[in-house]
Formats: sequence, structure tokens, C-alpha cells
Amino acid sequence: MKDSALLLDNGAGTRGHRFKTGRDQFPVGCSVLASFNNRLFAVKENTIYASWLLDKSNEYGLYTTELVLPEDVEASIKGASFTISSKNDEENIQAMISIAGDGLMRDNSTANALAIMREHSLYLLTGDDPTNFASQGYLQGQGNGLVAKRGACTVNGRLMLTTSSGIAEMTGTKLSPIGLPLEGLLNMRSQDFTPAGYSNYINPQAYADIVFTEHDRRLMVLAPTVSETSSQTCTRCYVFDTRNNGWVNWTNPTAFTSIVSVEAADDTQELYAGGRDGRLYRFQGFADGTYSAADGSRTLNDIQWNVISRAYGQTFAEGSMYYSANKIHSLNLHIENQHASSTLNVNWLLRGMNDYTTGSSYVWPANSEKVVSLRQISRTADRQTFNVELSGQSQIPFLIHGFHATTTEGNTPRS
Repeated sequence: MKDSALLLDNGAGTRGHRFKTGRDQFPVGCSVLASFNNRLFAVKENTIYASWLLDKSNEYGLYTTELVLPEDVEASIKGASFTISSKNDEENIQAMISIAGDGLMRDNSTANALAIMREHSLYLLTGDDPTNFASQGYLQGQGNGLVAKRGACTVNGRLMLTTSSGIAEMTGTKLSPIGLPLEGLLNMRSQDFTPAGYSNYINPQAYADIVFTEHDRRLMVLAPTVSETSSQTCTRCYVFDTRNNGWVNWTNPTAFTSIVSVEAADDTQELYAGGRDGRLYRFQGFADGTYSAADGSRTLNDIQWNVISRAYGQTFAEGSMYYSANKIHSLNLHIENQHASSTLNVNWLLRGMNDYTTGSSYVWPANSEKVVSLRQISRTADRQTFNVELSGQSQIPFLIHGFHATTTEGNTPRS
């Protein structure tokens, strides 16, 4: 993106070229993100930054406004910034979630209020632009806050969160416990519910790793047990079914770090979890089952994976003639194979305009982290835009740290 695009509506020399005040960049180090009323909200040190109204036609137009001018006629579309309590308050904002959707659709982001959850309190933010944003303390006191940054979500429109006294649901003006059947299992005061002489608590750091997600009208909770350390936490999954208000649980194949529910093209939901062993797990079936092996052991299956970048190259900002010879000079890959004995085969592909493709593969040795520069690229790769596609089939853990394409555009090296 050119520097001029940071301040100007359109490219230099185009119709409608003018300067707008209040186009400030989001600060570095934001810890919480949320979408509310067609705006992006970010948090740093208890200060909330609201973006300008999101513009689908301008993917670079993500700004905030540090100082709102009341006399600005465009204040309603610009951003805002305000502080909950104070920047020096040690009670930090843990998460923000849109609640109480009003049923209307406006750019895929609409709700009545934004729940701002701190460690010992809960605030509600209302309004749809900087001229009418308002926040107020809704619930305050011990046990009314969120103690796990990812331990909150909405299930069928109901806000559920992890408090210091267990899992609760916001009902009206109070928090109602829904995790009472888990008392003694999922509670930082677990010692209080065990036989005398048993002194194990759930590690506070492990308790803070609890993860919530909604899947098929159920609340899925990745949670620790009293015997887990912070490096091997969340080996248990608790499931709350809203249809009968009951709980079930199972032991995960390994310690999980994250869990997410996605909706497929056929309108069905699929649940995926990321393991600390570097593997991706998929939830299958809707009832208890047995392993197919006779001895009850598990078998490892290859996972087909694919990563596709956005279109890279021509942006039509400088004119088609300048990019008429947009040749890919090299493709740099930074990948880490974490398996001790198996190699990792990575297929790379450059996909250009008019269905042009060229590619090959590269093998990473076992237990290695390498940055390689691939230069055996066809001389016919001269399209204006390219997508970089990496793919493979593997059951071993690996990390893609990044990839980087270098082009020669109009005989000018760029990257």
C-alpha cells in the first residue's frame, strides 16, 4: 500500500481526492478484538479503540480516531477511543462479545450491546457511532468477571463465561451458575469439594487457559484438571447441551490449545481442535463410539492441508504498462519440521491470471527449521497477479512461519 493511501480517499490524481482528519492507526500491542455494529473494536491497557465504519470496497481502510471532534459532520462514520476505568487500573479487560442480536442484518455485524468483560466486573457498551457510544458498569464484584480470556461465548444468544466460581450465564441483571454439576471438578476452589487431606487445586495458570466455543447448540469447554501443569493443560472437554441443560465430558486424545466450530458449504457444522502435539483434530459423530482397532488403539491418518495467499502483484495503482512484465523471481519459504525422524514434503504452486499455474515441491529434513529460496521458476510466469499456494499430506507436526515472493516488475526488483 502506498503512503498516500493512508490519508487520501483515492489514489493521487483521481477524482474525489481529498484529505480527512481523524485517520489514526490502531496502537501496537492490542490484546482483545471484537466486531460490533459494523466496526472493529480493539483494547490496549483498558482503552478501547473503535474503527471507522468498515468499508467493503476498501480493504486497507482500517482506522481509528483518537480525538473525536463534535463539530465534525462525518463523526458518525469515524472511529473513537475511550477508557474503561483508567489505564492504570490493574483489572484488565479480558474479552468483548456482541450480545442480544436484534435480528437485523447490516454488513454481517449487528447487536444491541457489546459485553466488556474484566476480571471482576462486566460492562455493557451501547450505541452505533461515536456520538452516542455509552458504557456502564453492569455487574461488579468478586465472581462477576471473566478469568479466562477465551473462556466466553454466546450459545443460542445466551452469554456464558468462566468466573472464579465456575461457569455462569448472564440472565437479566445477574450471573446464574450453570456449572454446578462440575463443582469440585472445574473450580479454582476445587480443594473445598474434595475429601479432607486432599490438597490439590487447579493451577490458576491452567484455569486461565479454558476455551469456549459453540457447536450445534452445545457449549464446548476445553478445561484443565487438578493434576495438569501449564504446559499440558486442557486434556478434558466438558459439553453443556442447551436442549436438556445437562453436562457430559470426555478425555481428549492430547492436551488441546484451541477449539473452533466452522460451518461447511452444506450448512453443517464441523468442530476442529488444535493439539499441543502440533496436530489438528476433527470431532466426528454425535455419540460415544469405539476405536476400530481390535486392541482399542488409535491409528494416525494423514491430513491434507492447503494454504493459499491473497492475490499478489498488480494493484492497478500505477498503471498496467508498469506491471506488464511482472515475473516471479524467487519464492522464499520459512518452514519448521518438528518431527524427530520423518521428512516433510511441501508442494508449492504459483497460480496466475488466465488459469496459469507453475509449481514443484521441496522436502524438509526431519527436526529442522529452514528458510529456502526457490528460484527454479518458469520464465513464462509473467502474469500481473499471483496466488501462492502451499499444500501437502502429512500426520507429523510442522510450522509455517511465513512465505515471501520476490518479483521483477518492469525490470524493477520488488518484494
